[in-house]
Amino acid sequence: SAPEGVLAFGHSKDRRPDLLQFKQSLGTLDPCGVPLVTMTLKGNSADDLHYFSAWQQMAETLSHRDFIFIGDCKMGALETRAKIAQSGGGYLCPLPMTGHVPDQLDAWINQLPTALKDLYVKGKKGGEFRKMGQGFEVEKVMTGVKELGAFEWPERWIVVRSDRHAKKQQLGFLKQLEQVEITVNATRPQTTESRADWERRLNKIISEQGVSKFLTVQVQETTHRQKHYLRPGRPTAQTPYRWEPESELSGRIERHEAAIEAHQQGMGWRIYVSNADPSQMTLQNSIEYYRDEYTVERGFHRFKEGALPILPLFVRINERIKGLVFIFFLCLQVITLIDFVARRELEKTGEKLAGLVPGNPKMATARPTAERLLEAFKGIHLFIEKRGDMIIGNVVEKLSPLQEKILSLLKIPKEIYDLSFITTRVNDDHARSEGNIDLAMAT
Repeated sequence: SAPEGVLAFGHSKDRRPDLLQFKQSLGTLDPCGVPLVTMTLKGNSADDLHYFSAWQQMAETLSHRDFIFIGDCKMGALETRAKIAQSGGGYLCPLPMTGHVPDQLDAWINQLPTALKDLYVKGKKGGEFRKMGQGFEVEKVMTGVKELGAFEWPERWIVVRSDRHAKKQQLGFLKQLEQVEITVNATRPQTTESRADWERRLNKIISEQGVSKFLTVQVQETTHRQKHYLRPGRPTAQTPYRWEPESELSGRIERHEAAIEAHQQGMGWRIYVSNADPSQMTLQNSIEYYRDEYTVERGFHRFKEGALPILPLFVRINERIKGLVFIFFLCLQVITLIDFVARRELEKTGEKLAGLVPGNPKMATARPTAERLLEAFKGIHLFIEKRGDMIIGNVVEKLSPLQEKILSLLKIPKEIYDLSFITTRVNDDHARSEGNIDLAMAT
């Protein structure tokens, strides 16, 4: 690949570092998840550098800046936040647990600066709300980087604890401790290894796993006398012998329960930052908005393994790569709109749609996918016939109740399928050269 090309060797999430990579970014409009902005980037480029340009494109596409730009922790760089704030935009993103952030989080957890508030999310079944955790927020005045001049802006630090995430982290942490203990217990001393050397080796195993604050090893040396016969062969009562001292090493793992308990208390917490006004986005709204960002990942899934697979890629010229991806981007817009409209109409009436799953016609869902909806129209045929300078079309099959229901949900008039014929006059010279042709096409 040429140095200026978008194809380059970089980090592969598919664990294929031997293949050239390119990156694709998406900016979607919530809650429908319709993509509005896309960029094709070089495969070895860093994500952090492109968030502000993505925000600029989004503002240009919407023709205003009155929206909240939501991203992942790679968007949390101070320079990115400062540029968006200085340009009059709003943002919401989690902070990476690097630098001073972990210390600041620990200080707030140990001494809450304000009262905790219960937070709720909408459940998948029945739409009921369930408690997901607690949180609070702290206002800070941030200072922009030198390149932006003396710019200050107010920022809300939203600190949230998720009960499920905390439980998952705690179980994973305890499992990690158990695995380290199993590894240490299975490690035996070497023949020529001293007590200090073996203890040092066991503690190194613990340190490499990052749990030295919670586990330590105490090695004990036990000495006893062992009878050694002075002649070869099977000994008898008269065989001479002598007593020689022998030592045996044994290790004991000690858990620091106080440190383990304190560490578990800090699990499940995360800091989000936003410059949105509380009247525009409350503490509760911030959680709801961020949790809806799975819609972006669905677009990437459709590009990689779903209905719009870009890979494998057989083109190498930059313009062709970007053009191909843009065509898929337009198709993704249509698919996500179908998803949103169908689900919105079903939610209005509280209905569920059945008959979309092959082999299980009674299975009903209130959140059908565009792929399932389009699959229901597979097998509809249009018979096209040329008669002189006329083209006549007839729909062969009659629409099923399921197909009519889908058209109703999508606000598409079913009359487009009920036309008994479609006529179009063609050029006389073209008709004479082609003659009369009968053709059946599948739609």
